[in-house]
Amino acid sequence: MTPCRNGGHLWNCLVFECLNTFKCQFAYCVPWNYVCDGKWDCSHGEDEKYAPVCGNDAICRNLFRCHNTTNTCLHLANLCDNNVDCAFGDDELLCSLKGIQCPESCLCVAFVISCSNRFLMFSKIYPFLYTIIQDSSSTDSYESFFDSFSQSFFYSMISVNMTDICHKRYNKEAVYFDLQKNCLTDLAKGCFGGLTRLKILILANNYISLLDTFSFVGLPQLVLLNLSNNPLDVIREQFLSDCPKIAVFSFNQSSDNVISNIHLKAFGDVQVSYVLTNNFHLCCVVSSGSHCTSLPPWYTSCSD
Repeated sequence: MTPCRNGGHLWNCLVFECLNTFKCQFAYCVPWNYVCDGKWDCSHGEDEKYAPVCGNDAICRNLFRCHNTTNTCLHLANLCDNNVDCAFGDDELLCSLKGIQCPESCLCVAFVISCSNRFLMFSKIYPFLYTIIQDSSSTDSYESFFDSFSQSFFYSMISVNMTDICHKRYNKEAVYFDLQKNCLTDLAKGCFGGLTRLKILILANNYISLLDTFSFVGLPQLVLLNLSNNPLDVIREQFLSDCPKIAVFSFNQSSDNVISNIHLKAFGDVQVSYVLTNNFHLCCVVSSGSHCTSLPPWYTSCSD
């Protein structure tokens, strides 16, 4: 027992402040991961009764919650300190971010980097999980960009004049892509192949006119696809093939844009839960179990 072998130092803890640890009432300090761990560490057991951690509504306010737990919380100072405190070691993950210098014209907070500038250049690898780039025309090739952010799981690239996204060197484990307001045109077959964990894909406000057969093949976890405000002209059969979990397909368009050719089997055997559109022709080709938001006007029908 330190510093006094007889514990004498514990008699003067009434006003002693605990740095980055939990203070037992009128007494000593214990590590935060001792709080609500099922055994008393404070003399009166207050470490097992602390509501913000042990209560039904525990949220680890201002603390770090360990993965796969409901009440193991750590002070932020205990992260990346070379001591594993969480059962799965997640308090020591991604510690390479600790010494990262944020690139010029960017804002870096925790696992997120956000950049907004006309000219951006990246020359090294950044271990950010969330990458947000907008209003930039920094490079002719996005290969170097995806090399720099190859560890990201969330990509938001809005208004960056991107003309092609197919088969780039992005992280194949990515779960989110937001590519609104770019210059993407027709999507090649299997354009996003290999993104087996992708759940959300937003391609609104681009220049996509053709959805080819198997455009979105190889996306078994895709849940939401947004293609609103693209000048779609042709939708071929089974463009959503191999997307068994798709729940929401969104396509709203301006009144002067009309799709001239929609294949009767455009959706194939895929049952989309919700089709959010103002184009009733799409509602005519979805499966009967889908909920579609547009109905034919009174003067026409799907058979016309």
